[in-house]
Amino acid sequence: MKYAVWLVPPEPWYSKIADTSRQIVKDTYGKDVRGIYYRVKTKLKNDNNRKLFIPGIGNIFESDIAPHSTIVLDFNAQDWDEETIESIIKTHVPEKFSCRLDGIGDHDGQQFTFFIRMSADPLIKLQQSLQTAIASTYRTGQVITGYRPHITLLYDDVDEEKATAARAKITEEFIGEMPVTEVALYRNDLGRFTLLKRIPLN
Repeated sequence: MKYAVWLVPPEPWYSKIADTSRQIVKDTYGKDVRGIYYRVKTKLKNDNNRKLFIPGIGNIFESDIAPHSTIVLDFNAQDWDEETIESIIKTHVPEKFSCRLDGIGDHDGQQFTFFIRMSADPLIKLQQSLQTAIASTYRTGQVITGYRPHITLLYDDVDEEKATAARAKITEEFIGEMPVTEVALYRNDLGRFTLLKRIPLN
């Protein structure tokens, strides 16, 4: 079984992010979603580390995911237990902190996704520390390399023209300080995420 650790935006940021995503997806795709819209073309081989990899033969996978910033992605834990992972997280993310949101960005001009940029400090150090600690306890799957802290607003590697059109509809700037008050542990079933536990920070 695979798991992931996410940072959870607090209110009012959470609602602002979710509401923006819902509106642009409704306007561009004609779909009603609750959170962040992901549309992924499955493939046999992971050939782009900036894109999500879901194994398959080219079929289309759609999902609707809560707003978040991924810290640790897809670690395997057949013998996972709640106390162990919570202890690791609280050791490496011991207390609340703040980070800065720096507007809308993308991966070097690639149009399949866009996101809210987050300040590198202290998130990169935190991500490296937590990922290393979890890797020493569990086997990791997709290790995040070249980590760029962000909160995805939309992901669509099936139709980049629609993704571009959706981005053009955003009017919010998403600039300001955001407190980080909790992290969350999710189970990943081939791209479908289930919340297992919210872990508040001291």
